[in-house]
Amino acid sequence: MSKPKIAAERVRALLDYDSETGVLTWRSRPPSAFEDGKHSAARKAAAWNVRLAGKRAGTLSVTDGYRHVSIDNCDYREHRIIWLWWHGEWPADQLDHDNHSHDDNRICNLIESTDPENRRNLPLRRDNKSGQAGVYWNRQKQQWFAAINTSEKRIFLGAFERLADAISTRKLAEAEHGYHKNHGV
Repeated sequence: MSKPKIAAERVRALLDYDSETGVLTWRSRPPSAFEDGKHSAARKAAAWNVRLAGKRAGTLSVTDGYRHVSIDNCDYREHRIIWLWWHGEWPADQLDHDNHSHDDNRICNLIESTDPENRRNLPLRRDNKSGQAGVYWNRQKQQWFAAINTSEKRIFLGAFERLADAISTRKLAEAEHGYHKNHGV
């Protein structure tokens, strides 16, 4: 089941966004926002405003590394809410963080992308030993290998005696296949 798509007007009524810092903060709420007949709306509004108004919205998830914001009992990734707040509509597909930092939600760092585009802007894996994505040491052949993935398949780019040659071949292939300038950084 997919989560409900909240409207931009609702998001803007609940949150303020600072495009320079990429931070969402909770807005003050009037008593009318809490009229449910059970308790004093003024008391609920006052409690809300003391506790949360002006404070950063959302929490950092240790599971996926993204900040999440709960609105109307539904959890959203913060960068998607920011896109909606700023553009007035949900992204068509995925959002990519240009600089690979999941908690840098400045609008200038968010790029609308497809899954293949998103995969062409991945950070360097932690276990990479060559310093370049797609370049690895083949112990059996005692050579540096270079390869690249396209939407359709994995392409072997060659075996090299020198690491620099493998890296330059990989860089050329990245440019040819439309990889992002930050891929592997």
